[in-house]
Amino acid sequence: MRTSQLGFINAASLMAALILLLSLAGWVKRPDGYPGVIAQEVVVIGSSLMRFAFPGFKENGAGILGDDRPHIRLAIPGIKETESNLLLHQALQSRPSIILIEANAYIYDLKHHIPEKVEVVARGTKLLEQIRELSQNLREHLLVAVGIKPKPDIPYEFVRFEQANAEPETLNRPFYAPEERLLQRFPLHIRGPREEEIFLKALKIAKENNIEIVLLATPRAEIIVPYNEENMAVHLEKSYRKMAQRYGLPLFLPDLIWPNDFFIDTGHVNEKGRVRYLQEFKNWWQERS
Repeated sequence: MRTSQLGFINAASLMAALILLLSLAGWVKRPDGYPGVIAQEVVVIGSSLMRFAFPGFKENGAGILGDDRPHIRLAIPGIKETESNLLLHQALQSRPSIILIEANAYIYDLKHHIPEKVEVVARGTKLLEQIRELSQNLREHLLVAVGIKPKPDIPYEFVRFEQANAEPETLNRPFYAPEERLLQRFPLHIRGPREEEIFLKALKIAKENNIEIVLLATPRAEIIVPYNEENMAVHLEKSYRKMAQRYGLPLFLPDLIWPNDFFIDTGHVNEKGRVRYLQEFKNWWQERS
């Protein structure tokens, strides 16, 4: 490949990365399938666990809160605390009435996600790093597009934000949790928030604009119990409650261990599990209201 071609690809990648970052800041780069800026009163933020637990848009009838308020669900697989904070701050810009946010990214790591060295860095100082990463990802896309490289089996990282509203295709998949996956992901590593300053800024914005933030806990399949420390569910419940109490936030806390037949794997609910999670959430919401 000629030097001029590589130069064009590198320049185009950098420009596209800058556009994507600016788009994320204003929701111009919208979640897959979403037709416009966020106008829903209720925003759900979290990992792929939320993608399986909540429908992407307002469901027919009473909606996820049991009233007529529309919602949008923004869920990123394996969401990191940094990403959760990013989505939270961006959602606040749209001034919804309520933000429901999965608490898991703030209180524990799966075994294979425990960082070797935790470095807490302010979001602003990560800008150049984000640009470099996105530029490299987009450069790879262009190399594939012009036929220089084969299409990879694993999607590039920036696609995670594009698909934040996508519906799961495996909601009715049979339960599957092989031992190698259990050994890879468990035991859970329970911790506290690593980027508290950023989260506190979000809470301040929410309070100033009368936006309610609600923490969501999620159940796990009973198959994980032998692969975790004794009384794991008790310790996890304490962590959820500690976070809610520390920040003065309401907490939806269902039973943390459910039978396997509500899941497709160790943590993603199936259609039956979604129905149960939504119903329990609606009941809790209506009781507290």
